Order: sequence, then structure tokens, then C-alpha cells
Amino acid sequence: MRISTRSEGDIYVIGLQGKIMGDPETSEIMDAVKEALFNNRRKVILDLEGLDWMNSSGMGTLIAAQALLREVDCQMKLAGLNDTVRSVLTLNKLNLVFDIHPDVKSAAESYR
Repeated sequence: MRISTRSEGDIYVIGLQGKIMGDPETSEIMDAVKEALFNNRRKVILDLEGLDWMNSSGMGTLIAAQALLREVDCQMKLAGLNDTVRSVLTLNKLNLVFDIHPDVKSAAESYR
């Protein structure tokens, strides 16, 4: 898996590409979320456009990331889910937990 990060104004975008199957991927995602907090970014978007698949470890990591951000009054949105990732989240009712958007642009606009 590859992770990229960028700032778009006051929004921190974490891009994920590949598969989330457990460590080291899960640790790298949490490190990126902690980096957002360290840089005082209160609005985070996980860009999942390049994410091919995730297992239960991946789902747990997304939940943990959201919980960490909420603890310090920050927000996280998911963007760009392909059909496979969307179905995994929907099957596990996580589509009811996360704020999901079709792309980064619409997720960013929802922060305004």
C-alpha cells in the first residue's frame, strides 16, 4: 500500500492506494492521521480512490482513525470509494458511521 498526504487549504487529504490487510499498512495510516493532528489539521479526508481492497483490519483502522480525530474535536470524511470498498463498508454497516463522498472535491465542499 502507498500513502500520500497533502494540504488543500485547511483540509488534510490522506490518499490510500493498494490494499489494507494489516500491519504495516494500518500503522502507516494511523501515523498519517497523527501527522494531521500534529500539524493542527482539524479536517481530514481519506481519499480511497486508489484503494483496491481492505479486510477487517482495514475497517478497524478507519474506525480507530475516526475515533482518534473525534477525541480532539476533529472531523474525518471518506472519498472516492470504489464499488468493492463501498460494498465492504455497507455490508458491515459502516456506511452509517462514516461521512462518505464520491470524490475529494465534494468532501472538501461539505466542510464549508
